[in-house]
Parts: sequence; C-alpha cells; structure tokens
Amino acid sequence: MSKILTPEKKRGSSVDFLCEHLQNGIFVGRFAPGQRLIERDLIEEFGLSRGPVREAFHRLSADGLVDLIPHRGAIVRRLLRQEVQDLFQIRESLEGLAAGLAAKNINQGQNRKLFTKVWKQACLSKKTMQWNLFMENNQLFHKTIVEISNNNQLYELVEKLRLVVVMFQVGKSMHFDQMIKSNEDHKEIAEAILDGDEIKAQRAMSNHVRNSHRWIDTLPESVFKPKLALNSTD
Repeated sequence: MSKILTPEKKRGSSVDFLCEHLQNGIFVGRFAPGQRLIERDLIEEFGLSRGPVREAFHRLSADGLVDLIPHRGAIVRRLLRQEVQDLFQIRESLEGLAAGLAAKNINQGQNRKLFTKVWKQACLSKKTMQWNLFMENNQLFHKTIVEISNNNQLYELVEKLRLVVVMFQVGKSMHFDQMIKSNEDHKEIAEAILDGDEIKAQRAMSNHVRNSHRWIDTLPESVFKPKLALNSTD
C-alpha cells in the first residue's frame, strides 16, 4: 500500500523526509552495504516525483552513505578493507580525545545525567544480544561521548566519517563473545568518564577502538568491497 506523504507525515520537505528514512534504514541495517536503492520503488511507496528522490540520493552521496553509480543509481556504500583500516586509525585518535574531554566535562550541565542514562541503556542484556540492537546501542554510546565532549569541531569530524556505516557493514559478523568484549571495554570507558578521569578515559577508548580494529582485521574478504570492484558493488 502506498504511503503518500501528507504535510503532517513529511515533517518538513519530501527530500528531508526521504533522507531521514533512508539514513535510518542504513543505520539499522534495513538497507545492507552494497544494496541498490530502487528509485521507482521509493517513488511508488511514498508518492513522490523523481526529483525529490534523486535529490535525496545526492545528499546521501555527499554524506558518504551511498555511491552514485552510472546506469545503476544509488548503492549503499560498502568499503574496502583498507578504507576500514584507515578509518579506524583516525577513529582511535578522535574518539580517544572525545572520551578524555567527556570525562573533563562530565559534571557540566546535564552531561552526567545524560551519559548515565545512555550507559544503562547500552549495557549488554538479553534484549541487545541481537546484532542490530547491539549496534544501535553501540552507536548511541559512542555518539553521546562525542556530544558531551563539548567540542563542535570534533563532533563534526566524527559525523563526517560516518563510522556507523562501517560498523553496520561488519556488524552481522559479530558473535556474542565479541559483544561481551565490547561491553567490557564500554564499562571501563564509562567508569573512567563518570570518575572524571581524563587520562584513563582517553586510554580506555583508544584501546577499545584498537581492539575492534584488530577483530575487524580477522574478518573474511567477503565482508568488504572487493578490491577489483572500484566501479561496482558486486
């Protein structure tokens, strides 16, 4: 059944609505890395014309979420192994810095209350054993730390990297033992931030990202975009 966008449902322009819909779909794994986004299907589902759909694709491309391939359209971005390795090297430094700043600023405003709430939600439980729910909470945990670092430039840098896309690309390969290890790392990070220990928080976050990087390095080539497929998503 077609979901025609009424003004109430749009919550803004058709382009904004569609961008939000597609972003959320990518972030929760509803649209898999390498999957083609079918223009015709979106037009029919949401009652849009071709213009807003194509504009939404271009916005997502500018954000690094999709690749625009000639004669194929928009493809959910899938990264090469080397690209993932490069991003994690950057992430180790940036998120380590963010954790240290979060510890420094933990008692400012509502930071402690916000972070405590997020940490309780992100703790591993039976509910979050499913990889997609675990990844959503993982994203929230890391994003909140960057937010309470109170450094807008740092926040924008991390957002531009769109590291969440990388994590969902590899997320389906995550087994429960890896979730447990990640949760243990999060606990060390959270305790250091809540204690206001900048050095310990930075070190714990950098170690956590490094551990995740090492695990990703063990994954098979099938998880990543093939080296010879620079102009394709096969």
